[in-house]
Amino acid sequence: MAICITGTGLVNAPILIAAMWLAHSFKLPIMIVAVFKYLDTNFEARLSSILYLGIIVIIFSVIAVFALKKDNSQMVKNTTIE
Repeated sequence: MAICITGTGLVNAPILIAAMWLAHSFKLPIMIVAVFKYLDTNFEARLSSILYLGIIVIIFSVIAVFALKKDNSQMVKNTTIE
C-alpha cells in the first residue's frame, strides 16, 4: 500500500495514477484473505475474531483521542483592522 501511495505522488499523468491504484486493487483482496486465514488459525472458534478486532480498534481510538488533541497554543487569532 505504501508503494502505491508513494508511486502516486511521484507520477504526473492521471493515467499513471489510475494504473498505480489499479495495481493496489489486486493486492488488497490478497491481504484481506491472509488476515482472515491468520485469525482463523490463531484464535478460538468459540470467540469471534471480530471481537478481538473490535477491542484493538477501541484501544487505538482511545490512543488517537489523546494523541491527536488540538493544541490551542499554536492557534493564530484572526484580528481585523477597522
